[in-house]
Amino acid sequence: ARYNLAVDWGTLGLAAIGRQLHYENGTGNCDREFGFGGSIGGKFEVGKRDDLRFQATAGRGLGRYVALNYTNDAAVDADGKLDAIGQFAAFASYRHFWNETLRSSVNTSFFIGDNNADLTGGEVNKEAQSYSINLLFSPVSVLTVGAELTHARRVIEDGTDGSFQRLQFSARYDFGWTPD
Repeated sequence: ARYNLAVDWGTLGLAAIGRQLHYENGTGNCDREFGFGGSIGGKFEVGKRDDLRFQATAGRGLGRYVALNYTNDAAVDADGKLDAIGQFAAFASYRHFWNETLRSSVNTSFFIGDNNADLTGGEVNKEAQSYSINLLFSPVSVLTVGAELTHARRVIEDGTDGSFQRLQFSARYDFGWTPD
């Protein structure tokens, strides 16, 4: 379920999900677990063109619905019982227009999974963070070129972590096609 609200200062959205997780091992052993979550997000307009965007999501057994299945929905214990995995994810982004053709965004996001390492093992995703800043130039309305610098970090359940920095370039041309 989702509710969207548009107001003078921007937008606000609230969402909730409930789902039934089901496990069957093929030998007649099965279990069910209820997955649930909630989310709040929105956009605050700052001045004439700038905006602040945000979203936070939390729940248990959300799996594919959060961070592209960064953690699974649930783990199965030795007795074939499901243990739903808790998750929390959030992001914030500030978009600033320098002038009519130049804009930037500063972005941050993070994710925390509450795995039961006794069931999942130590090689599953536990947390992630990312930070980025970009500069986009639109010399004409149908063309945008840009560059973005990103730093990201990942930690798995056994404590192993890694990070990277990336500089990427982009180009977008809008052909003007719209669906019927």
